[in-house]
Amino acid sequence: MRRDNLSVSGFHIISLVVDSSCTMSTLDKLAIRGIRSFDDKSISIILFRSPVTVIVGHNGSGKTTIIECLKYATTGDQPPGTRGGAFIHDPKMANEKEVKAQVKLRFNAANGRSMLATRNLSVTMKKTAGMTVKTLESILAIIENGDKSGKVRRLYV
Repeated sequence: MRRDNLSVSGFHIISLVVDSSCTMSTLDKLAIRGIRSFDDKSISIILFRSPVTVIVGHNGSGKTTIIECLKYATTGDQPPGTRGGAFIHDPKMANEKEVKAQVKLRFNAANGRSMLATRNLSVTMKKTAGMTVKTLESILAIIENGDKSGKVRRLYV
């Protein structure tokens, strides 16, 4: 068994790595950009290790946002009470009229295939008070031949 530690954006990720054969789906990597406190100008990447990854951090550091991003990537459901753009990084804080957000989840399906779920959103400030939220695209793709470079070979719609 090996223990890996990683600090990202104010929280710590502790992974216990154990070699084991498993027939269920496993998480590989989560990339977050422009969601809540995660900046829209840079991508935060979280690597998941087998058999367990523990996310530890102070209040407000983004632990719950990580779990909400996992749910959003897999189901397309935004957290309750986030209508009107509360799930996406606030354009006022970014000093922008529009903020684009992205959640990417790379995982291994139960059949062993490497998959990539990508969801893109945008929030635009209206000239009057309020914001407009749009889902730009949602993609579920197979990464063939274990290609870790992110190249997608086939798409399933």
